[in-house]
Amino acid sequence: MKAISTLFACVVLVLGAPVQAQTCTGTGAYRFCTDASGNSYSVNRIGSSTFVNGSNASTGSSWSQNTQRIGNSSFTNGYNSQGQAWNSTSTTFGNTTIQNGSDSAGRAFSSTVTRMGDTSFISATDGSGRVTTKTCTSLGCF
Repeated sequence: MKAISTLFACVVLVLGAPVQAQTCTGTGAYRFCTDASGNSYSVNRIGSSTFVNGSNASTGSSWSQNTQRIGNSSFTNGYNSQGQAWNSTSTTFGNTTIQNGSDSAGRAFSSTVTRMGDTSFISATDGSGRVTTKTCTSLGCF
């Protein structure tokens, strides 16, 4: 279920959910941001690669991820705050994006998101085979 929760969180980010207030400095190629709680992250873009590193001010933990974009696909690898690896591959065909990968516990996940106008149709499967479907609009996901 954690994979599906993470997946829906990613979809919400892509669809434009509000983000906590933050202060960022830098350029399009390199940015460093902090939020009101002192958490921070950096984004470094080099060619078709993006490297993100973050830290939690309260716990002192850190996390990282890197994404390589090739054509209509993105390949992301990362480490959570406990140092556990995860990965994801995302490929877009027209208005449909297919994502699959492995969460930090080694469980497989997959999803399909199809956008039609202002509406997104989401179907996700976690490592236990549970399928969740949602329809998202500017009013929220149902």
